[in-house]
Amino acid sequence: MANKKYLQGRATELVAHFAALTPPVFTVSEAAAYLGLTSPAATSMLGDLVSRGWIVRHRSGVFEIAPLWATPDAPYQPDRFAALTEWVREPYYVAFQSACEIRDWTEHPVRNRLWIAVPRTYRWTPTTARDRITFVEMAPNRFTWGITKHWVGERAVPISDPERTILDCLHLPRHGGDISEVARVLRRAWSDLDNSRLLDHADLLGIDAVRRRLGFLIEVLNLPNGESVTSGLREQMSHARRSPVLLDPDLPVDGPVDRAWRVRVNVDRVELAEAGQT
Repeated sequence: MANKKYLQGRATELVAHFAALTPPVFTVSEAAAYLGLTSPAATSMLGDLVSRGWIVRHRSGVFEIAPLWATPDAPYQPDRFAALTEWVREPYYVAFQSACEIRDWTEHPVRNRLWIAVPRTYRWTPTTARDRITFVEMAPNRFTWGITKHWVGERAVPISDPERTILDCLHLPRHGGDISEVARVLRRAWSDLDNSRLLDHADLLGIDAVRRRLGFLIEVLNLPNGESVTSGLREQMSHARRSPVLLDPDLPVDGPVDRAWRVRVNVDRVELAEAGQT
């Protein structure tokens, strides 16, 4: 009996109104406007509804209507990406491990973390009720290509497309887990990738280290029909004499150099070749 949910008064109107949205996400200011309340009064009402399991808090000021079965003892876990359009300023896109999670390329969801690419440094570090946000700064011209939409109900959340997701993770492997995790993701994602688009995106990104890491991993993982991509990458690569690039730039400068790709292999090559195999 203690967990029985009930509604009365204006809270009934609020829940019924916002439950009709897809997804049923709203802000405290929208709730105040709908009910004709002051912001403090609306905040107090919403806090009470959270405590009784009627709504859940995504982050400060952003809420979602919970299913009828949800109670304080059996809380509803909302879609982690549903409310982004309410509080992240455009342009942005869901990236790195979060994009891999949406595409089911990770073995397990990454708990309590979200990765979002933004065109400038954010001066604040917001959190949701459950997640710490990692904002990764990108050059402004990288928000004009390689981005698609992830639909949560009727809301479209920008996300890197499959090919861009792989390239971003190879650019900054620490945001993809590490280079071994990126290799596992590449193996799982390979059948989903468009080889022509992958090469076009690599050309637009224009980072030689990314081309070299990708070519090396395609060969080490022995990915099917990878030759069409590796040959295209070689055509794009700079032929200027240069030092080898680190396979994982966040690990020590150590290990042998792969002469074909001029990559210093600073992780175990045998373990890398087996990454993602079932």
